Amino acid sequence: MNLRRKDFVLTLMFLAGRIDGRTQLQKLAFLGQEEGKLEAGYDFRSWKFGPFSDEIWKDLDVTVKQGQVTEIAQNSKDGEVLGYLYMLSKQGRDYVTSEILPKLDQQTLSLLKTLMTRYAHMSLDELLTYVYKEYPDWTDNISIYFNHEGEFEKF
Repeated sequence: MNLRRKDFVLTLMFLAGRIDGRTQLQKLAFLGQEEGKLEAGYDFRSWKFGPFSDEIWKDLDVTVKQGQVTEIAQNSKDGEVLGYLYMLSKQGRDYVTSEILPKLDQQTLSLLKTLMTRYAHMSLDELLTYVYKEYPDWTDNISIYFNHEGEFEKF
């Protein structure tokens, strides 16, 4: 089943509970399309931190501006923004439960739940390690290697 791009992002966020940054969202959407064979219309390209789609950032920004997603800055002690946490607002949850989930067939919903159970709760390092190992052709402009514990390190 095909999902509209924005609906795909909102559904991933609904099932994950929260998204710890734009990089995590990029990887989860990529894995949804790649492993889940779900077509959400995102064109990924290889980039320095793995598969990347400009459209995801645009759609995320739209959902924040529309009030469907809450963006929470994660700041250092000095007030510097280190990253963002994303969660559905009440409006976003209501939209997903009334407009998206009833239209999803059970196979697609089950697949999305399985993917989010498997990947959404990984740390960013674990998620990146998985994507870098399983999809090395999607990683450009970064020198990485895997240490003896199988974790990636940049140099």
